[in-house]
Amino acid sequence: MASVSEYEKLHADALEDLNRNKTALKLRNLGAEVHDIELAKNRCPTCHQDVADSLLIEVVDGPQMDLEANIEYLKKQTSMLDRQIAGGQKAVKDTERLLCDLSQKIEETRSLLGDLRTDVATDATASRAVVRQQIQIELETERLQKTEVEAGKLLQNLDQIAERLRLNQAARAKVPKEYYSEEDKRKIGVFEKLFRANASAFEYESAPIRDIRINEDTLVPFLSNIELREINLTPTSKAQRPTLSTTDIKADSSASDFVRLILSYLLALHQASALPEGGRRHPGILMLDEPGQHSMAQSSQRALLQQIAACTSLQGIVAASFDESPEVFREVTHGIEFKLIELDAKSIAPLINNNSENSSND
Repeated sequence: MASVSEYEKLHADALEDLNRNKTALKLRNLGAEVHDIELAKNRCPTCHQDVADSLLIEVVDGPQMDLEANIEYLKKQTSMLDRQIAGGQKAVKDTERLLCDLSQKIEETRSLLGDLRTDVATDATASRAVVRQQIQIELETERLQKTEVEAGKLLQNLDQIAERLRLNQAARAKVPKEYYSEEDKRKIGVFEKLFRANASAFEYESAPIRDIRINEDTLVPFLSNIELREINLTPTSKAQRPTLSTTDIKADSSASDFVRLILSYLLALHQASALPEGGRRHPGILMLDEPGQHSMAQSSQRALLQQIAACTSLQGIVAASFDESPEVFREVTHGIEFKLIELDAKSIAPLINNNSENSSND
C-alpha cells in the first residue's frame, strides 16, 4: 500500500500534467480561433495534411486521447488522489491516537508491575500496587465524570438548538405561500381604489379609469398589462398612430395626463398610509414643483389642492406660478385654506460676498 507521501507526489505530478494540458489547449484554441494558424487546427501549414496531437500515434494501436480527454482524465485522477491523501492522513491520525493510548496503558502496566515487585521484595503490609491501582481508578473516574459533565452541557445545547429549530419551523409554516399576505393584498386594493379616485378627480382621460389596475409585481399602474407611461410621438409615429392597436392607444398617456398619473400615485400613497389600518409609514410631507405643467387644466389643479388640503396629516408644499396670472391663482385656490409664501425674486441665486459689498460701498 502506498504511503501518504507517495500519494502526494503522484498528486503533484498529475496536477502539473493537468496545468500543462490546459495551457496547450488554451494555446491551440487561441491559435485556431484568433490567429487562424493551420497547425493549431491539426493541419500541416506546408502540405496541409492532418497532423495528430499525439506523439504515440504510430506506436500505440487504437484510439488516442486528445487534449480535452486528457484534461478530463487528469481532473478525475487528481480528485481521486485528493481522496486517497485525505483518507491516508485520517488513518495516520487515528493510528497516532491509538499509539498514544497504548503507550499510556503500557506505562500504567509497567508501573503496576514495578509496584508488585516492590511489594514481593519488601513484604509490606500496605500494597503499593493496590494503592497505585486505586489512584488510577480514581483518576479514571474523575476523567469520566468530567466527560459526563461536558456531555450534559452538549446535550443541553442540543436541546436548545432543537427548540429553536422547532420554533423556526413553526414560524416558517405561518409564512404565506404567496409573496403578499392577505393584508398586503387588501392594502394594495385600497391603494388602487384611491389611485383611481384621484385620477378621476384630476380628470385623467387617456384611458378608461375603471380599467386601470395596480400591478402586484411592480406596484405601478397598468392597463391590460401595459404600463401607463408618457408617450412622446415623433412625426413618423404620429403618421403611424392610426394603425396602432386599440390596446396600445389606451396605454398611451398624454403629457398632462402623465402628470395627473404621477400626482394621483403620490397622493394615494399618503392616503392609503393615513388610513386606520394603513400602517402610517408615510413621512407626511409632499413637495410638488409646478404641478400645472404641460398645460394641465385649472380644474385639475384645483382638485389637486383640494385633495392636499383635505389630508390633515399631510404637509403639502406646492411651488407654482399659475401662468403668472393672479386670476388663475384666485380661481384655483378659491375656498382652499393655505399659507401663501410669495417670492419676489429668484428663489435660487448666488450668494453675495459681504466683503466685496463693503469694499464697493467704501
